[in-house]
Amino acid sequence: MAKQTSTPVAPHANMVTPGSELEGTLRTDDNIRIGGTVTGSLHAGGKVVVAPEGRVEGDLHADVADIAGHVKGDLHVTTRLLLTSTARVEGTITTGRLIVEEGAEFDGECTMGRIKASGDNALNLKTAPPEPVHN
Repeated sequence: MAKQTSTPVAPHANMVTPGSELEGTLRTDDNIRIGGTVTGSLHAGGKVVVAPEGRVEGDLHADVADIAGHVKGDLHVTTRLLLTSTARVEGTITTGRLIVEEGAEFDGECTMGRIKASGDNALNLKTAPPEPVHN
């Protein structure tokens, strides 16, 4: 009897390629790479990569995000947000952890901390009790 072998299945690769434009709400349970333009909401259960040539005009919701392009809207990133040296972000950031490379541009407000994901990548900030002040 011949031995059967299976070919590993590659993880889903969702892409908006350079030159492409998408308007509306984009939802995926997986990772996505944005090289074109998304105008509207972007909801990803995995990682979002906005390439240097990529642009998002609207709210972005993800577990992890690496931004090298331009995002104009609010970012809700549960675990970790990386703004690379070519990133340009205009909006409010809510994330568990933020990493900013030298050269990145950010115009807005940022909230970081322990974040619990519930539902559609919604973020619920847990506030820690205030630290006592000793004089």
